[in-house]
Amino acid sequence: MRTERLKQRVAELEGQLEDLKRNFVIPKLSGFRLSEHAANALRKLGAGEIVNDFCRVVNEGDMEALERLRPYRKPVIEALTRALDSYLSEHIANAARALKRWNAVEALPKLKAKLRWAWLNLSDEARNACEEAAKHLENISRLPAPASPTQIPVDTLPRPADTKDFSTETLPSPAKAPKEQEP
Repeated sequence: MRTERLKQRVAELEGQLEDLKRNFVIPKLSGFRLSEHAANALRKLGAGEIVNDFCRVVNEGDMEALERLRPYRKPVIEALTRALDSYLSEHIANAARALKRWNAVEALPKLKAKLRWAWLNLSDEARNACEEAAKHLENISRLPAPASPTQIPVDTLPRPADTKDFSTETLPSPAKAPKEQEP
């Protein structure tokens, strides 16, 4: 009995750790002072592969590493959006490409703000990556939202047919194949 309670408590704590990683620490991976502390905290929590994949995305533009981060989509998008504030043009270009790849429309305001001053402080590569991402995300944001199944009024739909309500006696009988004659 006591071991079951202990196992249950351990499972709860593991869930809380996962929430901590997802919602608090991952978004802090890109930034000026907090990034190294966040990376160390994630490594201590046993999530070094998340840190390594994120660094590969931002430093090298590795899109395979980006796909491995998909379970952490929301906090990674927040961290990539923060990476747009980097002073390294390569990081900005790679973050913009990653945001475009994931159709992260929530990063569009930050990309547009970045482009307002792009002529002043961005390399051509970073500016082009931000322009492509902003254009792509703008087009995605204009698409109509899919209808939610909960918004469809069900009370106006016809009810399903009940086989007991109608007679099958007047339906035609199935066709019978002719018998083959032996030669």
